Amino acid sequence: MRTLAEIQQILRNYQPELKSKYGIERLALFGPYAHQEQTKEGDIDILVSWWNTLRYSTLLPHHH
Repeated sequence: MRTLAEIQQILRNYQPELKSKYGIERLALFGPYAHQEQTKEGDIDILVSWWNTLRYSTLLPHHH
């Protein structure tokens, strides 16, 4: 199980690449890891914030 500091470092390492490829401005932890209450069975909750013209609807398959 990774520590909070390790997860934060991983996010910092990937942020420049994600910003240049996808326009992602910010990555943030929330949930148990953010409060240092993580468990071995838990997952990692990451908030992704970006500014571009991509609309969420373009990411979903079209249903007719």
